[in-house]
Amino acid sequence: MTIRKLTIVVLLAGLLATGCAVDYSSADQQLPAVATRVTSQTQSQFSTVTPTPIMTLWVDPDLPQAVRESIFATDQVSLETDKNFASGWMTQLRPSSEGIELFNQIFVLAAAFPTLEDEYTLDQIIKIWKGNQEQHLLVMEEGTYRIFSLIWGKAAESQVVRVKTDQLVAAVWENPDALALLPFDSLDPRLKVLLVDGFNPLKKGLDVEGYPLRSRYGIQMNPDWDQAEINKWKEIFEENPEVINRDESLLTSIVLTGTTALSRNTAFVMEEKGILYPARDIQEWLRDADITHISNEVPMFEGCPPAKPLREEARFCSAPRYIELFDYTGVDVIELTGNHLLDWGAEAFLSTLALYDEKGYAYYGGGKTPEEGFKPLLMEDNGNKIAFLGCNAVGPQQVWASNTQPGPIKCDLNRMEGQISQLKQDGYVVIVTFQHFELDDYRPQSSQRIDFQRVARAGADIVSGSQAHYPQTMTFIGKNFIHYGLGNLFFDQMFAGYEREFLDEHIIYAGSYISTQIHTAMLEDFARPRPMTKEERTKLLEAVFSAAEWNIE
Repeated sequence: MTIRKLTIVVLLAGLLATGCAVDYSSADQQLPAVATRVTSQTQSQFSTVTPTPIMTLWVDPDLPQAVRESIFATDQVSLETDKNFASGWMTQLRPSSEGIELFNQIFVLAAAFPTLEDEYTLDQIIKIWKGNQEQHLLVMEEGTYRIFSLIWGKAAESQVVRVKTDQLVAAVWENPDALALLPFDSLDPRLKVLLVDGFNPLKKGLDVEGYPLRSRYGIQMNPDWDQAEINKWKEIFEENPEVINRDESLLTSIVLTGTTALSRNTAFVMEEKGILYPARDIQEWLRDADITHISNEVPMFEGCPPAKPLREEARFCSAPRYIELFDYTGVDVIELTGNHLLDWGAEAFLSTLALYDEKGYAYYGGGKTPEEGFKPLLMEDNGNKIAFLGCNAVGPQQVWASNTQPGPIKCDLNRMEGQISQLKQDGYVVIVTFQHFELDDYRPQSSQRIDFQRVARAGADIVSGSQAHYPQTMTFIGKNFIHYGLGNLFFDQMFAGYEREFLDEHIIYAGSYISTQIHTAMLEDFARPRPMTKEERTKLLEAVFSAAEWNIE
């Protein structure tokens, strides 16, 4: 039961005991609190009786604002400014203390984004806190420090650095051995969220009770008061605590992927081992996301020739029944910027769009006309407004949509900048994806770098390259994330470098982009990506991060 329910519960108890409702006009208003849930009609009808308060409550001034703002004063619960005269204390609960737990606050362990480690144990964190693991620092703001001092005891001042909230990101980036401890709702995309004891706070279904980085708040009864009263209040509040700063109904995960072309050797393997075979090892990464993006660069139509092994076909296509793989992986959004989408002509492309329409897939970055392709794809999930924009910067010219043919749209960055500005004003998280230059290098080509950074500076929260067969590096423009190239997703290029893949999972919370988790995969059998081993992942990240020109200002 939450403290916001306290008013209702106590009010009902008073009504049952007295036969009347309460008069809120006499409620103690000395502490902040107090929105009431009684209508003016109810007030006038039941204003004749003023029951004796069941409980006097002292509210700890050091509580998080979200907790303090949720405390209601009523005629049944009065707010007491002197702790010694209160029957209960609304406060942070120590790990071993008894109390009526009403709230949890979730904290996150994080590091600078280009950090190779993915996970720590709680034991490691506490050792840093106590000064027993000197190679690391813990950075946090003062409020977080006070909270964990109550949980873990006295900190080693040499290992725990306290900073102002707006200095935390810079402090962590300046020291490669620094780790940040911060509230979930203070996350910043420039920080990498780390798992703790296997728990990932960015994933839905988090076991809050088992999660090691949480603070508990609730009512601790004054031990000088009668035990019967304490037991009575325990019975009233025997319900699950509320999490004050992490609401999963406000959380959206979006997975962006690189090039997909279910043709050539990939198609042949699918014919031999099954249409769903390519997703066998990574399906959870795709299916678990609230919105799954795929850049399918080839048409899907009935006239597509049968797949043959090692066929060096200059024109690419897929059989329409391969759409089953998209269904299986939970695809929601299909990007239409690929330069092979008109390999088999306009009719094959239009047949592809008809198939997507039939299956209910949303698409963007191309269409039947240029105007259709320029339109942003607008989506809403868990109250989060998300807009997708995409375009093809490099052609070939004959693939671009025109007044006489459908296809991908040619980039018009002047127009896109205006769209981004308007979408941001309308409250959207904006995602821009490009079909751009392809090269065998972690570093982007110069015009690629210019275009990606231009739309990021225009306000795009996430800018992603769908064109790359060879995975590329990344950077930030302030808080806006750029990944120049993710590499392939489902495509048959097995030669050196091309078999490595990124899948980026972006987290949106309460209308803001707050984090990115990078998944890494290795292509097998010309068709099937699998999660990288730790050694493979470390080697790729070292190379990609070393090639980056970071800009977090």
